[in-house]
This record gives sequence, C-alpha cells and structure tokens, in this order.
Amino acid sequence: MKWATPPLRRCIDYVQDADRILDLCVEGLTYVSRRPGLVEALVDVDRLDGTAPPEDEIQHLLDSTRERAKFAAQEIQCGFPALHAHTVVALWGALDALVSDLMTSALLNEPSVLAGERFA
Repeated sequence: MKWATPPLRRCIDYVQDADRILDLCVEGLTYVSRRPGLVEALVDVDRLDGTAPPEDEIQHLLDSTRERAKFAAQEIQCGFPALHAHTVVALWGALDALVSDLMTSALLNEPSVLAGERFA
C-alpha cells in the first residue's frame, strides 16, 4: 500500500505546520501584549533627540499599540480560544482531505475494489 504514503505524508506535514503556526501565533501575541512599554520608551527617546513625529501621530500609535496589547492579553488570559478554534478547523480540513485523497488513491491503485457488487 505504498499509494497511501503520499496522502498520509501530506496530512502529517500539514498538521506539523499547523502546530508550528499555532506556536508562533501564541509567541507573537505574547510579544504584542508587552509592546506598549517598548513603544513608549522608544517614543521618549525620539522626543529627547528631536526625531519624534507630531504628537497626534504618536498618540495614534500609542492608542493602537495599547488596544492591540489589550486584545492579546485577553487572548492569553483565556487560553487563546480564537487560535485554537482556527487550528481545529484547519485540522478538520486536513483530515477531510486525507480521507478523500486516500479513497482516490485506493480506487486508482487497487482496481479490484471497483469489482465489488457496489460498483457493478
């Protein structure tokens, strides 16, 4: 049943990639949750050396950064429900594709399957 290997390999690779993406997103949200302090420090440096943009742009940047950090912190506190939901949907799709790919490969590589009464 060598014909089963490619669909299984694709599914395994996809699942591993989905896990990597989930880990990267968790790590990224953790960084985003900590970002306001860094942005505030960098704005202070820019103000000191006279390279800061206009105050309205700074305020917009700070507000946006804080809002994103708040959302990231909520996701962290709740255990990343949105990320896990997206990952489950992706894995369900991979499983669905695996079943379809295996059935197609079986029919193409095992013609005796088509000789049964169900296909007569």
